[in-house]
Amino acid sequence: MTKKKHKPQAKKASGARIAAGLLAALGLAGGVFYWMAPPSKIDPAALKARVPGGERRPTLSPALFTGVVAQAYQVAKEIPQILDQLYCWCRCIENSGHKSNLSCFVDSHAAG
Repeated sequence: MTKKKHKPQAKKASGARIAAGLLAALGLAGGVFYWMAPPSKIDPAALKARVPGGERRPTLSPALFTGVVAQAYQVAKEIPQILDQLYCWCRCIENSGHKSNLSCFVDSHAAG
C-alpha cells in the first residue's frame, strides 16, 4: 500500500485581511481623488457671508403649481427656516442675487 502524498494547501486569506486591504485601497483612491480634484470656484468667504440668507419674503402658494413642483413649494412653505440656511444648488446666489435656497420659492424660479 502506498501512502497518499498531501499537497500543501495555500493559506486562505481571512475576511478581516481582505476587508482591510479593500479599505486601504479605497482610502488611497479617495486621497488621490481629493488631491487631484480641481479647486472649487466658489469663494468660501463669500458663501459664508451670504448663508444663512435672511430671506423675508413669503413663498408662493403650492396651489399655483401641479405635481412635484407643487410638492416642492409645499415643503418650502412648511420649512422656510431650513431652506433659508441652505446654499442654493442652482447657483442663483451668484447669478440672480438670491439670499438662500428659500429665495427660489418666493417666485416661480424653482418651478423650472
